[in-house]
Amino acid sequence: MDSRFEMCKKSNLSKFSVALEKGYVDKQLIPFLKKINKKENIYTSSCCAGRIMVIGLDQEETKKPKLFVFKKHNKVSIKEIKNALLNNKFEELWLKQEPFIFHFGVRDLETAKKMLKIKTDSGIRRGGIFYIKDNKYLIELVGSQYLSLPIKINENQILDDKQLAIMIAKANKKLEKNYIDLKNFCKAILKI
Repeated sequence: MDSRFEMCKKSNLSKFSVALEKGYVDKQLIPFLKKINKKENIYTSSCCAGRIMVIGLDQEETKKPKLFVFKKHNKVSIKEIKNALLNNKFEELWLKQEPFIFHFGVRDLETAKKMLKIKTDSGIRRGGIFYIKDNKYLIELVGSQYLSLPIKINENQILDDKQLAIMIAKANKKLEKNYIDLKNFCKAILKI
């Protein structure tokens, strides 16, 4: 009988295959994910390469269903963000740049420790083991580049166009740095 790890890996690889077919996997991650999922002691369960987005929130700043007004896994233009600002569905719109995030399943503590050492050596500050049971360890790793600020409240753009352009430039720069960190991390992890 397969171990719990093997069953989870098989299930996650099946989901990965479906996500690939449907175009749900971030294109820049596909080569890495195909390689890492071939490793005997590791699989991925969910991941994102990093993105810039405009999301809708209410006054308590809680996420709403279908909160994405705009999202892109590449640099954005002021025109794209200004178009997103035309949305009046939410009380608040926030500009966010989020870093890469990975969830890995690993078979043993030794592999988990190696991955966490690579995380630290790669300069990634956030991450760790968040689940341990029956020869299965789940690890979450999150990049360091992040930006989040409100840009529209109650149908009023709160930054003028010059300020908005500055924030968009910062988000683009952080996303670019995120992709450099991501590339270095992926290269190091594949050496396990």
